[in-house]
Amino acid sequence: MAKEKKTKVEVEESQMKETVVMEKPVVKKEPQKPKWEIKDRTYILKDGKRPLSKSIRATDIYWFDEKAGYERELKYCENQKTSFVDEMKGDQRLAHIVFRNGILHVKKSKVVLQKLLSLYHPHRNKIYFELKPQVIAENQIDNIEIEIEALTSARDLDIDTTEAVMRVELGSKVSNMSSKELRRDLLLFARNNPRLF
Repeated sequence: MAKEKKTKVEVEESQMKETVVMEKPVVKKEPQKPKWEIKDRTYILKDGKRPLSKSIRATDIYWFDEKAGYERELKYCENQKTSFVDEMKGDQRLAHIVFRNGILHVKKSKVVLQKLLSLYHPHRNKIYFELKPQVIAENQIDNIEIEIEALTSARDLDIDTTEAVMRVELGSKVSNMSSKELRRDLLLFARNNPRLF
C-alpha cells in the first residue's frame, strides 16, 4: 500500500472547505429601571411623633437631576401628571401634604404624590419615611433567628459555663442560686439580649 501524497492545491482546497463560524456581536443591554409599582403607600413621621396634623412642603422644593446636571423645581399639584414644574402644562392647582396623627395614607390613584414623597422630596428619611412591610418582616425574621440561635446555644451550655456567663452578668449572686435558677436566668438573658449573648 502506497501512501497517497496530497498536492499543495488539494491541501489548500481542503482547508478552504472548512466552514468559518462567525459569532454575532454581543449587544450590551442597559439595565432597566425598576418600574413604579402602583399600590397604596403609607408614610410615617420619624421618631414616633404623632401630632394631630403635620404639614410638609409641597412647593419650592428642589431635586438635583444627575442626568440633566441641574436642580429641578418640584411642586405638588393635584391636576398635573408630574411633580416637575418644567414638565407641567396648563393651570397648576397646588395641594397640601398633611400627616394626620403622624401617618399619611396615599391611595394608588395618587401616583404623582407617591413619587414625590418616595423619590424626590428632601425631607424623605429625615422627617418621614415610607412604611415598607417587607423590609420590616425581613428585619423581624433576622431578629427571631438570632434569638432562636441564642436560646439554643444557651440550652446546650453545661452548668460550669452557665455559671461563668451568669457570674459576669449577675456577679456574686450566682453563688446562692440553684442550677435550675441559673439555667432559667441564662435562657432569659439569651432571649432578652440575643445579640449580646
